Amino acid sequence: MWGHSSKKCTGAFEIYKANIETGNFLNTVFNEEHYNFYRSQIDKVGKHIYIKTGLKATVEDICEYINERAKWTDELDGIIFQDLPTGDSILIKKYPYRKRIQAVVYKLSCINNFSFKDEYRTN
Repeated sequence: MWGHSSKKCTGAFEIYKANIETGNFLNTVFNEEHYNFYRSQIDKVGKHIYIKTGLKATVEDICEYINERAKWTDELDGIIFQDLPTGDSILIKKYPYRKRIQAVVYKLSCINNFSFKDEYRTN
């Protein structure tokens, strides 16, 4: 569903699976202290970018700042966060009740058993 509706894939796309060791991750989904830290840091970066440019920061701006300046990639193996999807796949209009848990992995050493799962065609 994600490949078809959210990413508007044309042609074919592949799905992979893996086990990820998350012991050294910033877990903003299931750890309240981590979430509060993450939220305060994102707010600080957003405010810094707004003061410098007069524009609201984009997701790309925040990620670039954290990756290049905050150096979280040196300290962490990754981050677990949630995405609250909206759009046609949600049955209730403007009520994002489904949580999608996502992860960014900075260090490949925490990924095990990476393998091909399936291929899908959009035609």
